Amino acid sequence: MSLSSSHPSSNSGIALLAASAAVLGAAFVLWETRSHVAETSNTQRIVDAQAPSSTRLDGAMSLADANQAQAAVNLLRRSFNADTTLRYSANVQIAAMYGEHKMQTRAHLMRAPRRLTVTYLSGDRRGLEGGFNERWFWRREDKDAPIQAYAEVAYRPEEMAAQRFALMTRNYRGRILRRENIGDSVCDVVEIRRTQPLQNARGPFKRLWLDRQSGLTLRSDAYNYRGDLVQRSVLSNLQLAPAVQSFVQPAQMKAVALKTSWKNEELGANRAKVVAMTNLAPPQPTWLPAGFTFDSVGMQRTSLSKDAPVAALSRYGDGMNVITIFSFKTPAKKAESKTAERVSCTFGAGAMAMRETPGGLTLLAIGDLPTETLNRVLDSVPAT
Repeated sequence: MSLSSSHPSSNSGIALLAASAAVLGAAFVLWETRSHVAETSNTQRIVDAQAPSSTRLDGAMSLADANQAQAAVNLLRRSFNADTTLRYSANVQIAAMYGEHKMQTRAHLMRAPRRLTVTYLSGDRRGLEGGFNERWFWRREDKDAPIQAYAEVAYRPEEMAAQRFALMTRNYRGRILRRENIGDSVCDVVEIRRTQPLQNARGPFKRLWLDRQSGLTLRSDAYNYRGDLVQRSVLSNLQLAPAVQSFVQPAQMKAVALKTSWKNEELGANRAKVVAMTNLAPPQPTWLPAGFTFDSVGMQRTSLSKDAPVAALSRYGDGMNVITIFSFKTPAKKAESKTAERVSCTFGAGAMAMRETPGGLTLLAIGDLPTETLNRVLDSVPAT
């Protein structure tokens, strides 16, 4: 059984692509259908309301440190808004590191408010295409293959993205490291770290190269909880407001979904619908690391087959890091065993912990956290 975590992110298209190359699978930036002007003003209102100018600047900081942290927050807010509103195309070089292993790929992206198309040009994913438009996400193995409706989401995506950005500014503090050029573009390099470090962890944290002209993130370096560099993505050949843009339309994806089955459904806070679809309750832990709050629930099929096993899932985040907890039925032969199995492992982008429950369910948690932390989260999920 293969389960992956597809966490919607409020970061730029380049960060989305970097995550898509990682072992956790594709990450998606979510946007709702609204006019260009209305979307910009509404998103800014949410960000300003939930992440005011005094965000996390407590009295323990020196005035110089407080001013520096506020300058970093302002740059991050500008970058968030740029990725929300701009139309652009670019090439992106992506590297994902897993210990001694490294996976590299090059892709072309087209981005517009609420829409993204990605075409992988080289590497292990060469030929693969994917993207999103409004509430629907799609993929296909190559340009001649049929489109697969990968996921549908329930929340107003730009509002959820803004809420996550605000949560990030409450749990993380930015600082401007230096000024650096990427090609002909002058960038501010901003590092983002948690205000409350996690136990037995040096990260996760990120370094972002923010273009002074456009505000877009031209380079993103992601470090895992051990402090190791695990993802790097760099934009090149950036074209603002390109003349040619191509996006798969939502009506086309919906028509495909009606005939087949899609892999994920993001259902917001609708736990009852998850239970109706999976006959499983989304896991509800009673303990979470500091700063983590409820994000969403959903269901996931383990393949695109209609009769594939399903899992109920719940997500908890701190604005940048996410814990995804899956619940699925333990295979019959293993369910008969009197010994509850526990499995834990680490990989490039984080860690995984799994345990079987006496009630015939298996709980699995994935996140960029130490395995002992993930096991503590699983142990706090009430037996059902």
